[in-house]
Amino acid sequence: MLHILVDLDLELSGAGIRLMFSTLPERARQTIGRTEWWHEVEADGRYQPDLDAALDAVSR
Repeated sequence: MLHILVDLDLELSGAGIRLMFSTLPERARQTIGRTEWWHEVEADGRYQPDLDAALDAVSR
Protein backbone atom coordinates (compact mmCIF):
# COMPACT_ATOMS: atom_id res chain seq x y z
CA MET A 1 0.00 0.00 0.00
CA LEU A 2 2.90 2.35 0.69
CA HIS A 3 4.00 2.25 -2.94
CA ILE A 4 0.53 3.50 -3.93
CA LEU A 5 0.91 6.49 -1.62
CA VAL A 6 4.37 7.25 -2.96
CA ASP A 7 3.12 6.99 -6.56
CA LEU A 8 0.18 9.28 -5.74
CA ASP A 9 2.52 11.82 -4.17
CA LEU A 10 4.75 11.79 -7.25
CA GLU A 11 1.80 12.09 -9.62
CA LEU A 12 0.30 14.98 -7.69
CA SER A 13 3.61 16.81 -7.38
CA GLY A 14 4.02 16.49 -11.15
CA ALA A 15 0.72 18.35 -11.46
CA GLY A 16 1.88 21.04 -9.03
CA ILE A 17 -0.12 19.73 -6.07
CA ARG A 18 1.54 19.47 -2.66
CA LEU A 19 0.27 16.49 -0.65
CA MET A 20 0.23 17.16 3.11
CA PHE A 21 -0.11 14.67 5.97
CA SER A 22 -1.24 15.08 9.55
CA THR A 23 -2.14 13.08 12.63
CA LEU A 24 -0.93 9.67 11.51
CA PRO A 25 -1.20 6.94 14.14
CA GLU A 26 2.13 6.28 15.88
CA ARG A 27 2.44 2.75 14.53
CA ALA A 28 1.91 3.98 10.96
CA ARG A 29 4.50 6.74 11.47
CA GLN A 30 7.02 4.20 12.74
CA THR A 31 6.49 1.99 9.70
CA ILE A 32 6.49 4.76 7.12
CA GLY A 33 9.38 6.47 8.91
CA ARG A 34 11.68 3.72 7.70
CA THR A 35 11.46 4.99 4.12
CA GLU A 36 13.61 7.60 2.45
CA TRP A 37 10.47 9.05 0.87
CA TRP A 38 8.98 9.82 4.31
CA HIS A 39 12.18 11.54 5.41
CA GLU A 40 11.78 13.82 2.39
CA VAL A 41 8.12 14.46 3.30
CA GLU A 42 9.14 15.50 6.81
CA ALA A 43 12.08 17.60 5.56
CA ASP A 44 9.70 19.43 3.21
CA GLY A 45 7.38 20.19 6.16
CA ARG A 46 4.59 18.13 4.64
CA TYR A 47 3.87 16.21 7.84
CA GLN A 48 2.28 18.17 10.66
CA PRO A 49 1.16 16.89 14.06
CA ASP A 50 -2.43 18.08 13.67
CA LEU A 51 -4.83 19.61 11.16
CA ASP A 52 -4.40 23.16 12.45
CA ALA A 53 -0.64 22.94 12.02
CA ALA A 54 -1.09 21.51 8.50
CA LEU A 55 -3.41 24.38 7.55
CA ASP A 56 -0.91 26.88 8.93
CA ALA A 57 1.89 25.23 6.96
CA VAL A 58 -0.12 25.38 3.73
CA SER A 59 -0.93 29.05 4.19
CA ARG A 60 2.76 30.02 4.60
